[in-house]
Amino acid sequence: MANLNEIYKNLKISKDFYDIEIFDSLESTNTTLKNLAKTNIPEGKVIIAKEQTGGRGKMNRSFFSPKASGIYMSILLKPDLPPDKAMYMTALSSVAVSEAIEAVSGNSAKIKWVNDIYCKGLKVCGILTESGFGLYSDKIGYAVVGIGINLKEAEGGFPSDISHIAGAVFKENEYSDKKKNLIIAEVLERVYSYYQELEEKTFAGEYKSRSNLIGEEVDVVFLNETKRAHVLDIDDDLRLVVEYNDGTKEAVISADVFKIIRA
Repeated sequence: MANLNEIYKNLKISKDFYDIEIFDSLESTNTTLKNLAKTNIPEGKVIIAKEQTGGRGKMNRSFFSPKASGIYMSILLKPDLPPDKAMYMTALSSVAVSEAIEAVSGNSAKIKWVNDIYCKGLKVCGILTESGFGLYSDKIGYAVVGIGINLKEAEGGFPSDISHIAGAVFKENEYSDKKKNLIIAEVLERVYSYYQELEEKTFAGEYKSRSNLIGEEVDVVFLNETKRAHVLDIDDDLRLVVEYNDGTKEAVISADVFKIIRA
């Protein structure tokens, strides 16, 4: 289980930045931290839950968060960013999580634009960034970065609706609480490091190099339509550059993207 002393023991450059709190159970770490953020607490607050009863993902989808099998945490940051650059926080966190997983498990981690981490072809992590806006400002007031990592398969396995895409970082016999606490600390250290260099976007090159979509054929799913496309690149603003079947190109800011699997 997550242990506060063990997490702090593994923090180095970021130890004084973070204020970490661990709960046995929460509906959602993001919801809890968003409510705290509205009280104007300092950035660096971290909420960790041993389970979530109403974990949320992109487009308000549920996020499977059973007890004792994953990391469910949210980080409060206050970046100097306009709203259209809010995805930088998701991108830098995706890189931080990927690097942390590799450092502790040895498993290669890839990023599916914009917010999912894959190991061995299966999704092991989802990241949800939710922003609030300051009064009389055109900048983000705060960003709550929610991170959910499947460390091991829960007892009974994954629900049937996600069993074909969901995976875990460790096999049962590879997992330990020590590794869990170390991954939490590694994520926090790397988020802090990239956050200090936010203006330089030092995470951007790594984000692009870890993409599992560049060069692939995909379905790009918008609110009202789905379009088949070939992924060309991820640009300097971390948008997904695609070419549709009709030859038109677009830098996509927000959409669901699904790789086409050929039989």
